[in-house]
Amino acid sequence: MPSSDRPPRIGLSGAPGVGKTMLARALGDALGVPVIAEEMRAHLERTGQPLAALPAEAAGQVLLALWRERAAREQAMAGFVADNSCLDFAAYGVYYDCLAEPAPEEPEEPVLLREPRAHLAAYDAIFVLPCGVLPYERDGVRPASRSAQLRHHLIIDGMLRRWADPRKLHHVPDACVALADRIAWVKARLAAASVRGSEAAGGSPVRSPVARRGTVYLVGAGPGDPGLLTVRAKDLLATADVIAYDALVSPEILALARRGAELVAVGRRHGEGPTSYRLHPAVMERAVAGLAVVRLKAGDPLVFGRGGEEAEELRAAGLPFEIVPGVSAALGAAAYAGIPLTHRDHASDVTFATGHDVGGTHPSHTDWANLAQRTGTLVLYMASRTLGANLARLVAAGRDPATPAAYVAAATTPQQHVITGTLATLAELATAADPVAPALVVVGSVVGLRDRLAWFAPPAAVAAVAAPGDAAAAPTVRGLVVVYTGQGKGKTTAALGIVFRALGRGMRVAVVQFIKGKWKTGERLFAETLPGLTFLVMGKGFTWNSDDLDRDKTAARAAWQTAKQLIASGGHAIVVVDEITYAINYGFIELDDVLETLRTRPPHVHVVATGRNAPEALCALADLVTDMAPIKHPFTQGVKAQLGIDY
Repeated sequence: MPSSDRPPRIGLSGAPGVGKTMLARALGDALGVPVIAEEMRAHLERTGQPLAALPAEAAGQVLLALWRERAAREQAMAGFVADNSCLDFAAYGVYYDCLAEPAPEEPEEPVLLREPRAHLAAYDAIFVLPCGVLPYERDGVRPASRSAQLRHHLIIDGMLRRWADPRKLHHVPDACVALADRIAWVKARLAAASVRGSEAAGGSPVRSPVARRGTVYLVGAGPGDPGLLTVRAKDLLATADVIAYDALVSPEILALARRGAELVAVGRRHGEGPTSYRLHPAVMERAVAGLAVVRLKAGDPLVFGRGGEEAEELRAAGLPFEIVPGVSAALGAAAYAGIPLTHRDHASDVTFATGHDVGGTHPSHTDWANLAQRTGTLVLYMASRTLGANLARLVAAGRDPATPAAYVAAATTPQQHVITGTLATLAELATAADPVAPALVVVGSVVGLRDRLAWFAPPAAVAAVAAPGDAAAAPTVRGLVVVYTGQGKGKTTAALGIVFRALGRGMRVAVVQFIKGKWKTGERLFAETLPGLTFLVMGKGFTWNSDDLDRDKTAARAAWQTAKQLIASGGHAIVVVDEITYAINYGFIELDDVLETLRTRPPHVHVVATGRNAPEALCALADLVTDMAPIKHPFTQGVKAQLGIDY
């Protein structure tokens, strides 16, 4: 928000007929600032010629002139209320199909998108009015179709959600219809933003829905299911400058990070990496530099998450911090396995303990003899690699070997599997379980309730080992490896055909692009609107034209690590690794690593790989290989790539 000596700069946005003009005039009077009228409406009234009636190039020139007229007016004013926001001009370009697209050989954003998008930072607040709340008046100037109004609204709303600073973007509620109510609502949001600005300047602390700079947030990411994130966690992911995340945090959760936020992998597993620090140096370094840092931790930060130790270090360094709880692994695993941790007929207490201290360098603070004598529920964290030793010491300390016990791995995720047995039998039953998957053990008579209370059904094709009587569905599908290669056009296009077919069947799909990166393709723009599709553009442009191979190598390796995690997690039925062959053939990633990842993927996961010159070993492993042969191409006749056909 502006300082007290400068009036606010406000933009109103939304479809035609939502009441922007009326609210703009009333706000101008209430705040004592000038109102900038909507240029598009003035143009239509003056000329009587809608942009839809003009050729695309001419319509684009009209829009560009109107935009630059607006930019000059806003720059000349200290404060204002604008009848539409700067990004509305880009939305008009999309709506009227006159947002000139760049050619692939000149991968720059169109001016009508680049300039208004950069101008967004000049606003103190943008208010989006709801569509369909007020009666739509057909005034002869705007499109008469109600569906056209909705289309325009979805375009501008989507653009603002993607590119506007979420701290400045406000959606007026549907219930806020009367003009007086809207003015009061807007003024309340402006006042709240002023309080946050005062806080950032050293005023009294008030918890803001956005991340404050120079603060570290120790945030619980929960056990795996993105739907279990708290509202506070989502707010911080959407506004933080840096996300420093654990190895167990899924790509789906990381996808909630603010566009442009730095993602830093700081997790350790199975004793790997240095331990001379409590808080990872990368977190401390960025916080000291004044950035808002989310330290995203699997489960809950204070339940075997070292959040307490990290908070101590932050306090010692004089850095502000906030602890945001998450659903602990024990709570998530028990709930999704159908095992109540407490039950009136079985257990009135529950104990959490770490099973990671067997043979470790740190002395255990756990009284195992006392644990063995209790009759309540016991949950052992980090016990998978020392499962036999943990169960044996409970029995040795006096716990009945016939006590029911459950092994829950990859809890709350699509690859969750549960093995039930007893203290005497569970270790042997779990020998075939994946030792890398995060797991915990639940001990107590409550485990016997799973047969009646189990409700969560992960994909049937996920491999699972179960004790007699524990349902483990057999695979119903076999995941395929599909390779589209060759010198001809159509490899990515064929892969996208599979993507959209699968989405139509309600399947979850992920696409990782290794090369494309500098310019927006049609499929990328469309993908951003589709639920169930994770679309990650991780390349840095066309590698064969690159002047920075080290940068490209780093980008390719990061893309492959993300793709590996998506494939191994089993959370997506189909994973497309687009143009991965270039990364392999250039030596940026190892072919053997790719082959091993494909061989050991969950049985239900299909992988589609594209790119020229697919290695023989990859083709040999694949179930389907198509070689695109060039027969005729318009480029050889001097026809350049065309919008909607090529990109």
